[in-house]
Amino acid sequence: VHIEIGANNATGVVHDAIRHGWSKLFLFEPNPFWFPTMNYLIKHAATMGLRVEHVPHAAWIRSEPMTFHVHAFRGGIGSSRYDDALYTAGMSKPVEIQAVDLADWMLKNIPPDAALSVHMDIEGAEYAVMRRLIHTGQACRIHDLTFEGHALYRADHAPFQMFDALLPWLLAGCPSPPRVHLKRHYGRRRARGSTSKHDPLIKWTVQHKEQWCFSCRLLDNLVDTTLL
Repeated sequence: VHIEIGANNATGVVHDAIRHGWSKLFLFEPNPFWFPTMNYLIKHAATMGLRVEHVPHAAWIRSEPMTFHVHAFRGGIGSSRYDDALYTAGMSKPVEIQAVDLADWMLKNIPPDAALSVHMDIEGAEYAVMRRLIHTGQACRIHDLTFEGHALYRADHAPFQMFDALLPWLLAGCPSPPRVHLKRHYGRRRARGSTSKHDPLIKWTVQHKEQWCFSCRLLDNLVDTTLL
């Protein structure tokens, strides 16, 4: 089973399913812009013998209505529950959507013996959601986790760089530790969203005086999972 959280245009995910051996895919995507694409992918996947289900809600820590900030730039990439952020500042419009408690949803919808793969790309909300999964024990059910950290997506999220560095260490405490693939976006050399491949500072962080983020190189290094 694979859960794509923040699916956007998930065409590549459907094609990856064959290579990875996934038979059931759940695509979390609350942005109405992508709903027609979700419908197409479900039909296309069925021709390949894959079961795909679109979950038209935002993965969150509670099941509740939520204001979601969407925009038209590049199909709405970077749309988020947060306003005043890298993509949404000054050019987004609020849309009312439904959020679901991802931990509770996993408990109810993912069989306990499933080999579970998760890709989480939710533009800053990943920190609250991942904390919830850890506290409820659901994080330890994941076999393979790709976690996209967006600590510099929004000025007040910058301290979450520490969470990025600690996440593999935290999950190493699971009875069967997940394989963790960490992707960190914005504000690093060759990071997606940097002004150039040679400059680790991006305009966003300069504007918000977050240069301190780059003064401590320890934030760039993952904590050794063997440390006790």
